[in-house]
Amino acid sequence: MENYKALKDAGIITVSKVDDKYYTTRKTFDTDTGVAKDDVVSEIDLSVVKYDLVYINKNIETETQRKVDWEEFETDLEAL
Repeated sequence: MENYKALKDAGIITVSKVDDKYYTTRKTFDTDTGVAKDDVVSEIDLSVVKYDLVYINKNIETETQRKVDWEEFETDLEAL
């Protein structure tokens, strides 16, 4: 979840589990007045979270290798 740590630290989002189902509760505010509005509760599918983590980790590995390749290429060019 994007910005989860910041939202959690600010007390804007919480997570809960009820009968083997996971939920987030997010505080919302009127953008004009700043007055609190009704909280938004969303059910979360843990399998989707796990899938996203696998995808992100795969991209990290790919991007890390890409970075190594580009750095070596840069080094070789600068050595000329």
